[in-house]
Amino acid sequence: MYQRQLEAIESTAKLAIVKRSKSSCHQKGETRSPTSLRSRGSEYCKRQEKEQDIDQDDKELIMKLSEMYQQQLAEIKKQEREEGEQKGLARERRAMIESILQVRFGELDSELTTIIDQVIAMTREEFTPLLLQLSRQELLAKFTK
Repeated sequence: MYQRQLEAIESTAKLAIVKRSKSSCHQKGETRSPTSLRSRGSEYCKRQEKEQDIDQDDKELIMKLSEMYQQQLAEIKKQEREEGEQKGLARERRAMIESILQVRFGELDSELTTIIDQVIAMTREEFTPLLLQLSRQELLAKFTK
């Protein structure tokens, strides 16, 4: 999902630069009718000024898009880090619950494995007493209703 957002930003930046460059008056391979040197020189100067303006506009656009890209990239990294932390906490919680069940009841069978996701959804304060105090049958009865 985040990769698609970054790709969209990059393609928008490229499209904006292409549109700007196409609007430039200077086209390579342009043939000119013989006119006075003064007229050609004047046209050339005007074209050069426009190109410099476009170049400056492109630079400003690139800077703005670069800032936006960096901000978006930082936000995506933050979100990915938070998601990673949440996944890590969920794995840790699962491991703790599995460990408690193994210590109390031996190897985890399919019946005990089926209740783990429901136990994970509870707060630690809720599930700890249940796992430590209820018998195997009571746990299965409570979570397999």
